[in-house]
Amino acid sequence: MNVKRFSDAMSELDMSYIDEALNYKKKTKKPVWVKWGAMAACLCVLVVGVPYLFAQFDNEHGSDIEPGIEITLEEAVNNETFGRLFPTWIFEDYTLEGSVGIFGNTVLSARFYSESYVDELVIKITDREWFYNQHPDLELNTIIYRETTRGTENQIYIDGGNFVVLYSCIVSLKNNSDFLKMVNSAAYFQEKGASLVWFGDKLITSGHLSETSLEWLDWYNSLSEEEQLAISAIPADLLEASGISAAEDTKAPTE
Repeated sequence: MNVKRFSDAMSELDMSYIDEALNYKKKTKKPVWVKWGAMAACLCVLVVGVPYLFAQFDNEHGSDIEPGIEITLEEAVNNETFGRLFPTWIFEDYTLEGSVGIFGNTVLSARFYSESYVDELVIKITDREWFYNQHPDLELNTIIYRETTRGTENQIYIDGGNFVVLYSCIVSLKNNSDFLKMVNSAAYFQEKGASLVWFGDKLITSGHLSETSLEWLDWYNSLSEEEQLAISAIPADLLEASGISAAEDTKAPTE
C-alpha cells in the first residue's frame, strides 16, 4: 500500500476508533479459562471490527498496513516520524497514562493525567493532509473553547509543517507560560525563529516578528485583560503574523 492510499483510507476513519486502538491497555493475568473466553470474545470483535476499519485500505493487496504500536516517552521524542514535534517537557504533575500510541505514520497519541488538577492532557500529532481531510475548516494556532461535563476544554491545533499538533486540557492555555514552555521544548520549535509566542488567544511564530515587536508583545502580555482592551496601536508585523487585517478594527485581541 502506498502513502497516498493509506492517507485516503485514514481520512475515512472515525477518530474514536483510532483512540480506542491507541489507548488499549493490557489486562492483568487471568485464569486460563478466562483467558480463552476473552480471546474468543476478542476474535468475535476482530471478525466484525477489522473488516469495517480496514476494508477500504487495500482490497487488492490485503491488510498490509502497520498496526498500532505502543512506545515510551523517550521513544516518542526520538521517533523518526513524530519525534521532532513531541515535547521533551510536560506540565508538572501530569503523568502518562499507559503508553504513547502510534498508528502507522499518520497519528501519534499520548494522554497524561493530573490528580491535583483533575485534568487530562491530550497530545496528538497527525499528518497534515490527513488532518485537513478530517477538519478542513479548523483554524491553526488559535485556542478553541469547548464546554464539556468536566468544564471548559481548551484545544489548540498547532502548525508543525507537514504535521499538525493538538493539545487539549481543562487548564487554561491562554498566556500560559508553562504551556508555551512545553510546546517550544519540541525540537521543531527549538530551531531559530520557529519558537512560538502568545498574542491573545493566538500563537505566533517569533521568526515573523522584529525584536521591537517581540519586546512590545512581552509588555502587552504582562497587562491585565482590562489594560489590554485599552491598547489600540499594534505593530504592523504582528498584525500580519496574527492574520488580523489592517483594514479591520486593530484593537488587540483579549479573548
